[in-house]
Amino acid sequence: MTTRTPECRCLNCGTRLSAATGNDYDNPPQEGAIMVCMHCGAIMAFDDELQVRCLTAAEAQAVAADTELLRELAAVVLKVRLVQRN
Repeated sequence: MTTRTPECRCLNCGTRLSAATGNDYDNPPQEGAIMVCMHCGAIMAFDDELQVRCLTAAEAQAVAADTELLRELAAVVLKVRLVQRN
């Protein structure tokens, strides 16, 4: 499910972001959900207003320790890179 979110900008590349699509297709993103910029592949999180923010140190450690999440994020980043080449 794609959910419209308040418009914000990627903290890395400045691309306008206004929607989120996730693996949990039945639910919209929640505060703390990890997201990837579809333009540059930057990994960020949503705040309580669904604006992007940097990961906290604890979130970054949790992401680094979660091998399944890392595989999923790597697959998304790879798709971003492939789209950029076309």
